[in-house]
This record gives sequence, structure tokens and C-alpha cells, in this order.
Amino acid sequence: MISPQKSTTLFPPSSFPTLNPSTSLTTLPVDVLTYTLMYLRAYDLSSLQQTCVCFSDRDLVVRVVKCVSEQIYPSSLTLGWKSEKVSGRRAEATTGGFERLRDLEMLVVARVLSRPDAEEGFFVSKAWCKSALKWLEASTPSKKASSSKKKGRIRERRLSNALPPWPNINVDLVCEHGSLVRSSKPRAKRKVIDKKAWKVLRRLYPESKEMSTNDSECLECKFNRLENQRKEQEKQNKNKTERKKVLEVGFVREVFNRTKGVPNHCLASTPTPPLFSSPSPTPLSCGICSSTPTSVVDLPIAPIATPPPQKLPSPTRSLRSWPPLGNSGVTPSKKQPKVEMQMLMPDGVLPPPPVFKMVNLPPPPVFKMASPPTPNPTSLPIPITSPIPFTPAAPPPSPPPYPAYNPPLSAGKYFILPRSYLQSWRHYIRAGGELPDPSSYPQTTCNLHGKCVPPFHLIQWLNNTTPTLLTISQRSNPSLNTVEILTEAEYASLIEKFPKIGSFFQESVTVGREGVKWGEDGNGACFNCEQEGRGKVTVRTRNREMYNKYLKELQV
Repeated sequence: MISPQKSTTLFPPSSFPTLNPSTSLTTLPVDVLTYTLMYLRAYDLSSLQQTCVCFSDRDLVVRVVKCVSEQIYPSSLTLGWKSEKVSGRRAEATTGGFERLRDLEMLVVARVLSRPDAEEGFFVSKAWCKSALKWLEASTPSKKASSSKKKGRIRERRLSNALPPWPNINVDLVCEHGSLVRSSKPRAKRKVIDKKAWKVLRRLYPESKEMSTNDSECLECKFNRLENQRKEQEKQNKNKTERKKVLEVGFVREVFNRTKGVPNHCLASTPTPPLFSSPSPTPLSCGICSSTPTSVVDLPIAPIATPPPQKLPSPTRSLRSWPPLGNSGVTPSKKQPKVEMQMLMPDGVLPPPPVFKMVNLPPPPVFKMASPPTPNPTSLPIPITSPIPFTPAAPPPSPPPYPAYNPPLSAGKYFILPRSYLQSWRHYIRAGGELPDPSSYPQTTCNLHGKCVPPFHLIQWLNNTTPTLLTISQRSNPSLNTVEILTEAEYASLIEKFPKIGSFFQESVTVGREGVKWGEDGNGACFNCEQEGRGKVTVRTRNREMYNKYLKELQV
């Protein structure tokens, strides 16, 4: 450090002090110059050659290139490369005699990066390797002309954005604290090379950060990551609790848990005929009693008394009651049956099988019905009776009066909402994310006439054409014109929690015995847009944007 008391002599830019010949670089030994230049790269030597005349010596250039190829790099990386004699100073546009040294460096880098991954060593960024190989390919001129102009244009286009590799090889593997950054897939971003290959790359790129395979993840980054995960989990739990608060309302919870698109408690119960009913209008007569039941179910059934089941004796118990045989000295009793004695004969000799004989049974007795005595017709008087009057049978009773329309829903007012929006709303309540915007979903109102546009599957269900409102495919993958039905209480509770729904979905339907009324005031549905039937026009007029387009077409 220069002391402020001492005065320094400053020279103008045009008048530098002249060096003595004894202090020039040419006075240094050749070996010193050679070993000094060996630690420089090709582009540094080329720049030095352009600024200093003494480095344009042909013998010095050849000596430096030969020493670098034989002493700096391993022979396995320079195999097949031969140094050529170069001339002295060349044109300023060229790099002089160090062009061959640049080719050698490119060859060494390409061979190092093309090696397979080692088990242990140092990390190298794969992104840097890809960029370096692309730059080397772009810098190396093609030896033979391309077979076609098309292939040449493809190669030029592919290498047009090639950039020289950055000085620090592992710049994307180093965190802000200077340690190894964490990676979920290390092999996808890191390449492992051995110690010799890393030494070669470190010489060519001295600014590179050394990352060994034994290095672990940055502890500070790991602590920050775990802390951020904990805060994020707390935030998600808090948001989930806030989202679940709307389910405390019973009507909103019913809409959330609904899968078939219809409130089950509002489905109309259809009367079913009684089982085992009499097909004839005349009452049944019972011969046992004087009652006249209306069906077989009303007949009295006498209980049948069955005796309780009897417990059979255990076979092991009977075997235990038999006296022991063999060396016990006890002789069998004479009162025991011979069959039992034969079954337990010693020496394993079985008794002969029993012989059955056929016995001719007498024929069954034949019973004959005695005929009553035939009266003498001449001895009986002939009674004289009056004719029996004919009484016509009573007509069958008329069936009970049924209404002309039997709706599948109980009488009341219901609101129509798109199922696609309700599915997105349920997903938001369940998993979180962004609350769905009702404006981005198809509407049920016609902007052209201001009436309700009922979907076809809803009309079919209300007319009892289909058994259910939604099919299996509509439940899993609802289309744009698939809707669900909500009661007035459910709709009011949903609007109270999410007011934006009421400004986009306002269409309702009133169901009664007299029929179905569409719209808020019962002004009917928008069938004017469906003059050609339910086809493409019906689907086109489902969306609000399509209605605007349809209106412009009508104005034109």
C-alpha cells in the first residue's frame, strides 16, 4: 500500500517509461516462458500473441502446444491428436499458432463430458454439459459437405442459438449460501465425473465451484424449506377450516353431499298396487268361516303346533358304557346282543354280512263304492214350482280417479344450477384452490328473450320419460347443459354464503299437479330459439356468449 506522505510520479498515456532491453520478456529463459504459457488457455494465448511481438515466435508456439498436449492432459484424452508445425505471425483476423491448441481443448472437453457417470467423484451440471457440447459442435466446422442443403439448414438452425458455456460449471448447483442445492432428482441435473476429469475441467474453467459427491444438502436451505412447509401446512389447514364452515349449515351440506342431482326428500312417492290382490271384482268367499276377505292376505292362518326337537344320544357315550375286552378278565354278559359282540371280535375278523330275503306281501284290499238305491219314478210326486227371476250381475267398480300429471317431485318451487359449476364448487370445498367464477360457466337464461332455457334431460325427467335426472355418464362427466335441482331453502342458504351465485343463476321451475311452470313468474321457457328442434341450436344457445353471437346473427 502506498503511503500518503510519499509522492508518486504519474505519466501521461502517451509517454510511458521505456524499458531497458535487459528487462524485456525475451531475456527470460525459454523454459520459463513455456511453463508460464502452459497455464493459459488458447484464447488467452491468442490475445497475448496479438499484443506482444515476442509471443509470435514459431518455435515458442510449437513448444507450448507440444508441452500442453503431453504434460497437461492425460494421454487417454489426447489420443489421436497430432500437433502440426505452425508458422510465425499470421493475419490479425486469425488466432495465430494457437488454433491447434484450441482444437485440443475442445477435444478434451468433449471426451470428458462423453464419459459415463462415475460412482464417486465430483458433480458437474448437466445443463452446462449440454451447452458446452452444443457450443463445441457449432464451433467445429463440418469436414465434409452436407449431402443436401436441407440438412445443412437444419444444422445451422439448431446451432444458431448456441452460446459459449459459462465460466462456473456448477453455477446452477450452488445455493445462495454457497453449498450444494437440494434436488428431488439428483441424477437428472447432476453428472458425476472422476478426479482426473474434474482436474482437466478445473484447469479450463478455474472459476468453477468444487462439489464432491460426499457433500450434503445445505443445512440452512433445508431448515428454511422445512419451515416454509410447516407454514404452508398451517395456512392450508386454516383455509380448509374456513371452507368447511359453510358446511355447518344443513341445507348447504345437503347440496355438497348430493350425487344424483335431486333432493331425495322431495321425490314424489308413487303408489304401488297391493301384492296378491284378487283379479276378479267379486269378493272371495271363505268356506271355513263366514267372513269375506278382500284378498288372500286377509285369510286367517291357523298356527301349526310342532313338537320340540328331541336330543339324540351321543355315540361316544354308548361306546363308553360297553364293558372292556381283552386282558381285563371280564367276560361279556349273556344278555348283550350278539350283533354287538360280533362287531368287536378280536384279531380283526369281521362278521359276515346279513342276508336279506324277499317276502311276498298280500295284495292291498279293494274298496268299492256302493251305489244308492234307484227310486221308482212312478212312486214320487212331481213338484210344480214358479220360474226363478233373472238378476243381472253388478258392474265392476270403476278405477280410482288419478290426476292427468303425476310429477316425479313433490309440489313446490325449485331452482336450476349447472352441474359443472356445482362440481367445481364441491372440489373447492373439499380440496381448496380458487373459488369457481359463475360467469365462466353456461347460464340457464336466454339473453335474447329473457326466459329460462331448460335442458332436454330435465324435461324428459319431469315428463316421466326417464327414471332418473342424471345418467351414470352425466354424473361423472357432466356436459355444458347438465343441471341439478335445488329447493328454495337450499338455494337461499347457498346464496347467503356465496352471493355471486344469485347474480348468474336465477332460473326456477314450479312443479304441481296441474303441470310445470318455467321461470320466476311462470312466463314459460324459451322455445323460440328451438324452432328447428333440439339439435345443434339447443346446444349453441346454452352458453351466454353463444347467445350474444346468436343475437348478432339475427340483427345482421
